[in-house]
Amino acid sequence: MSTTIKERLAAEMRRARREKGLGQADVADRVGVALESIGNIERNKHAPSVELFARIVQVLDLDPRAILLEPDDLMDEHRLALEARVSRVVATLSNEKLVAWMEIGAVLAKLDSGQNQ
Repeated sequence: MSTTIKERLAAEMRRARREKGLGQADVADRVGVALESIGNIERNKHAPSVELFARIVQVLDLDPRAILLEPDDLMDEHRLALEARVSRVVATLSNEKLVAWMEIGAVLAKLDSGQNQ
């Protein structure tokens, strides 16, 4: 089930605020808005302005991509970053080591396909 940006922001705000031991009033003070505004955002009643979103993300140390992107898009972004890292590593390997890593990869793929059946 897909979630909206408002829903992801509300959930992430609540999670991060609680992890940091902050109340809604603490967050409101730190971002410079009324307590009611933070409560409305966390209850998914209102969406913040871009400026307020940026302040909330900064104060609660949130990853804005985790809120703005659909989970599948975020996974695609992480996968692309991982593939780029793998390509850089592969470029540094000798042929002998590359063959060994390819054999390891084949075994892992075989194990993974057995678990997904």
